[in-house]
Amino acid sequence: MSEIRVSEPPGALEMNATNNADAALAPFSRWVIAVGGLLFAVLMALSGRYGFHHDELYFLDCGRHLQASYVDQPVFTPLLAWVTLKTFGVSLIGLRLWPALAAWGTVIVAGLTAREFGGTIVWRVVLEDGSQLDGTVSSAACAEVWRGEVAGSWITRRRFELAVDLPPGYHQLEAKIAGGSPDHCLLIVSPPKCFEPAAIAAGKRLWGISVQLYTVRSHVNWGIGDFRDLEMLIRWMAGCGAGFIGVNPLHALAPADPQRASPYSASSRHFLNVLYISVPAVPEFADSLAARARMADPEFAHRLHGLRERPLVDYRGVANLKFEILALLYQEFRDNHLAKRSDRGRAFLNFVARRGLPLQYAWAPTAVLIGWSALFALIAVWRFNWEDG
Repeated sequence: MSEIRVSEPPGALEMNATNNADAALAPFSRWVIAVGGLLFAVLMALSGRYGFHHDELYFLDCGRHLQASYVDQPVFTPLLAWVTLKTFGVSLIGLRLWPALAAWGTVIVAGLTAREFGGTIVWRVVLEDGSQLDGTVSSAACAEVWRGEVAGSWITRRRFELAVDLPPGYHQLEAKIAGGSPDHCLLIVSPPKCFEPAAIAAGKRLWGISVQLYTVRSHVNWGIGDFRDLEMLIRWMAGCGAGFIGVNPLHALAPADPQRASPYSASSRHFLNVLYISVPAVPEFADSLAARARMADPEFAHRLHGLRERPLVDYRGVANLKFEILALLYQEFRDNHLAKRSDRGRAFLNFVARRGLPLQYAWAPTAVLIGWSALFALIAVWRFNWEDG
């Protein structure tokens, strides 16, 4: 259910009480023209059924003596009477042609005004899987929850309810008043209750373990537990009959400042902590000669051995080592997938496009932190040189 605000007469979504002049208007209904034409035909059919009204005779007389100084009538009225006399002579039908045409035009103007103001809410839901649902509903059918004057415009707030069953997930809602510009919002549909394993629902009991992933040590990780360790742990515990493994939050932290390592201080809860990546498990690792050569270097192997032997996690050391190899793997990915637009390359571009601003915002604090760190380093160097004068 989504609550929107519309003006009365309905004119816009949300807080905007006026139409967007540049918005594409809804198609004009031919029924409006037909109703206007029917009204015109009825008026013309009845126009000869009764005689002149004294005002009509007065207009005809004014038409014979056009004079702009008359103050008891608009100048255009005797001019129309003059056109009627010149075209039809003294004719009831000819004189009443103009008001009948005006009535037809009034219907068309009313239709155009209604189209401009809207009144029909056009909505569309883009589901998480990419499929779409759409429909329309009259704003008058939406329950009113508030009305009042805002900035000189009379506003009514109405409750718009989607009469469709949506699956749980993160969907996008687009809604607009016909003829106006659309508004968008995230539509989150949660399941009625949390996931419950079938065994628990059947009354059985499960057991498992709780693990802080970063504390896990193995002969293959780089001084910090990673996703490969978690996979091995799952397989091991499943073989022992465990029903679950509880882990610490795995959200993204601050790669530019690895010492900010608390898993409960995420920089973004949309993405995962990159330090948990098992570098050898990255698909490009098998093809990257540069990465494998760097890992074979004795100096690199010494640093890696030191990280594995430390009693506590050296977050900065792990980050330096992993980012060095991940940069080489990304270069391999760019050369063989992004540049060639392979399936894997296109999947990556689709991921970036789909995640959009949240992906940019997730790494913005890191970029800012890198910038400030560089600034502080420059200040420190400048101060040292100045003091040494």
